[in-house]
Amino acid sequence: MPASMEANDALPGERTSFVGRGTERAELRRLLEQHRLVTVTGIGGVGKSRLARRVAWQARGRFPDGLHVVDLGHLDDPRRLASTVASVRCGPVPPGPAARPVPTAPPALPASPALRASPALRASPALRASPALPDQVDVSVQPEISVQPELVALCRAFASERALLVLDGCEHLVDACAQLVDTLLDACPDLRVLVTSRESLRVEGEHLYLVRPFDMARTTRADGMDGHEAVALFRDRARAVHADFELTESNRDTVWEICRRLEGLPLALELAAGHIRVLTPGEILDRLAGDPEIPRRDGRAVIARQRSQNDCAGWSYDLCTPAERQLWARLSVFADGFEFDAAAAVGLGQAAAVLDSGSLVDKSVLMYDPAPEHGRLRLPEMYREFGRRKLAEQNETAALRRRHRDWYASVADRARRERAGAGWSRWLTRLRREDANLQTALAYCADAGEGEAGLAMAGSLRRYWLADGRFAEGQRWLTRFLDQTDGDGLGRLGGLHLAGWLATIGGDVTAAARLRREGAALASVQGDGHRGLADQLAGLGALYTGRPGPARSLEPALAEFRQNGETDHQQATLSLLILAQAFSDHPTSVQRYHREWISIAERLGEPRPRLYADWAYSVALWRAGDAVRARKLARVALAAGTGGHDWTDLLAMALHLDAAAWFESSLDEHHTAALLLGAADRLWERTGTSTAALPGLFRCRQRAEGATRRALGRQTFEAARARGATLELAQACASAISGVGPADGGGVTPVTRITPVTRGGSATYEGADRGTEDRESSTTIPPLTPRERQVADLLTRGLSNREIADALRISPRTAESHVQQILTKLGVRSRSRATAWLAAHAVPPAPSVGPAPSARPAASGRPASPRRDGTGRSGRT
Repeated sequence: MPASMEANDALPGERTSFVGRGTERAELRRLLEQHRLVTVTGIGGVGKSRLARRVAWQARGRFPDGLHVVDLGHLDDPRRLASTVASVRCGPVPPGPAARPVPTAPPALPASPALRASPALRASPALRASPALPDQVDVSVQPEISVQPELVALCRAFASERALLVLDGCEHLVDACAQLVDTLLDACPDLRVLVTSRESLRVEGEHLYLVRPFDMARTTRADGMDGHEAVALFRDRARAVHADFELTESNRDTVWEICRRLEGLPLALELAAGHIRVLTPGEILDRLAGDPEIPRRDGRAVIARQRSQNDCAGWSYDLCTPAERQLWARLSVFADGFEFDAAAAVGLGQAAAVLDSGSLVDKSVLMYDPAPEHGRLRLPEMYREFGRRKLAEQNETAALRRRHRDWYASVADRARRERAGAGWSRWLTRLRREDANLQTALAYCADAGEGEAGLAMAGSLRRYWLADGRFAEGQRWLTRFLDQTDGDGLGRLGGLHLAGWLATIGGDVTAAARLRREGAALASVQGDGHRGLADQLAGLGALYTGRPGPARSLEPALAEFRQNGETDHQQATLSLLILAQAFSDHPTSVQRYHREWISIAERLGEPRPRLYADWAYSVALWRAGDAVRARKLARVALAAGTGGHDWTDLLAMALHLDAAAWFESSLDEHHTAALLLGAADRLWERTGTSTAALPGLFRCRQRAEGATRRALGRQTFEAARARGATLELAQACASAISGVGPADGGGVTPVTRITPVTRGGSATYEGADRGTEDRESSTTIPPLTPRERQVADLLTRGLSNREIADALRISPRTAESHVQQILTKLGVRSRSRATAWLAAHAVPPAPSVGPAPSARPAASGRPASPRRDGTGRSGRT
């Protein structure tokens, strides 16, 4: 039933605790202070009602004439809307004459200028009958408009009041609510309206606030997650049905995975937690994978649309038009989001016009995430699962999955062909963003038995898998596709070669040997000109297993790749030859191989291969006894690898950090060496391999680790290594570059700027190896990204996180994240220390990466909607 809360009344008793949403509450209160109409939108079950009611109650002091909350969830007749709202504000309203067309004669109008301003009320027959309001105004009256007496009573009541009206759950009455709110805002100048709805009202002056599920991307590890909002909600609701429930070491990871699987959606978390009375967290997680109706709630007073995620999605589906429903079903073929060009390529037919109109975004079915180059759309998993069932009912699943596969196979192929130069950084970023769709496309190839198409797509992803250390994943897909193909084609040879690479680097010795044998047999069938891949794989195997003479296989491979112009394979072979020379007794050709690799990279204008070239060359220099030059080279590479780019190559960074630890140990910088060993271990864990896969490298690691442990003592060594394992990649690289670890007591970690300079085709390095004595006096600049430099500039001006967010048109949460990252990079714990450091050092100005700091913040989380559709509701352009 509708409820009213007068200014001094208590908030209607909440039956469960309110968890989190501190940032959202602050943002929504700010919007409510600035605008007369605020609509809280979001997908079903995200907690719009609880948030809006809590904010309204907290803001009640600003509304001396009352706070009124109307629950519209049970109202199914739009004709009763005005009477329902009036009964909350005014009590029962005497019935007036039946609504009828209004004659064209000018009606009697109220004396109040505010009430006269309402076009709808000027047409009211109820007002014409009022003898106390004799004023006449000559206006044109629309014959089709009629006004209920309850609406007139509402306008009279609110006309001179500073009150807040909350309309909760408007999506199924959106047209009627839009007309009601439009009329009230025209007639009542001091009234403010807070609406909750899955769809915006599209009334002039409306400001939208999108509520999202709890952010599960902010924490990637279960350690220390107890305070996370999603976990806290699950724990609280679980205790309601099982008072003894606690987060423990045995269930913490499982609870986190439940929250992640349910995408942090509050309704889903509450439903899942309710099953704790009969199931363990592990059993709940198992059931989530097999039954879309789990979790489910069957309480006696539970609203039907809140019984399960399926019921919640069905409620939104029923509110969509037929064209929107078809689009919803077809978009369910995408996994974890998509861009507009992908949706068009998959073939939406007439539904493409619906996508372009943005109506599913407006109805909170599709989530839109803006980006500098390409915005991204996403169906929440609850809606995606519902859409997949509808797509199956329409018998379109197979056709849509094939078109989806074709599109992402073309994306992978373009990434392979356009990998040179700065293009690779953009492609690596995009491939990471599209990983879920790439996995879905590969799964289609496997499910459909299209092994050759799968091998082609997997081959295009070679550099992506290597850069991110996805060795086991790539090997698994390639093995499935190789099992589905036969014959002696080049596609199969390429698949064997790539699978052999991944198995070797990943340490799968048995599989690597089998793949080498199969590759060699197939290459012998192909004949001259096609042996290079097999020879390279043989040399890689010899190098990684410690067998003698890897160069005997690598040199013929390099000659063939030179002849064929296959620069990618040339670079890979040269890296192996440099490494082989580093561990040989007579390393006579290291510089020649390194120069050739650098010349290829410079010709292509591509930065990524330089990371591998310099790593192999630095190891060779160190093995030759020149640890100082090796450290210089490693520092330059690490600075380049984390210089604000999005294309950070995790494998290359792991190799460099591990090697940098060896160099520091050789130079008796043992504390730094221990720190870097821990940081390298963390990256190796992410990539799923380590130096143990290559015996020569592993022996170097063991010697450096042993020397450092002896120099520091076991306890100090383990503490430093554990500290290194906690560092983020940027922090670890900064420590390697500067030779100084992050301070534990809030001090500042200086980071020396290192600049690679190429003279006469050979690389020299400025600032790469300053001694400890002049580190403090040098100009020390942390590797801040352009956006972080913008934030740092505003930070030195004394702006708060909120003011920084407003100036840069970003969310307060994003601003807070940037500030925290700056503190981390500087090695300080407080804003005051960071401000002092930034003020004392000349941080270069950032290039323009977003709105100017003086720009006014956007009023809401969505684009403005200037277009009008003729109904008094503005449309999305």
